[in-house]
Amino acid sequence: MSPLPDYVPGLDWPRWVEALMLLVAVYLPVTAVAVMFSIWWERKVSAHVQSRVGPMRTGGWHGWSQSLADGLKLLSKEDLIPRDADGPRALSRGVAGHGLGLGLGFGLGLGLGFGPE
Repeated sequence: MSPLPDYVPGLDWPRWVEALMLLVAVYLPVTAVAVMFSIWWERKVSAHVQSRVGPMRTGGWHGWSQSLADGLKLLSKEDLIPRDADGPRALSRGVAGHGLGLGLGFGLGLGLGFGPE
């Protein structure tokens, strides 16, 4: 019996598609929340050790929105490519590097067992 409902009669999902959908639905949100909590905790401890009040007060309760502000700042930054560089080639290397990192991360996550065996 499939853990996913049949929205289209007669459509049979392959097992690897079901496992991938389960991974995306469960593993990624849990990992994202764990990473956000770890970053928040590290900022809180570092701010306390260094007697800094900035990261502790951003957003109200113990700096919960500092990571959100840093993420928005990172997204709004301008990509700087030197004038003499080949722009599309330089950009493609960055995209390929991030893609490789994400691919390895997801690949390692797929090693988790999803069955009785």
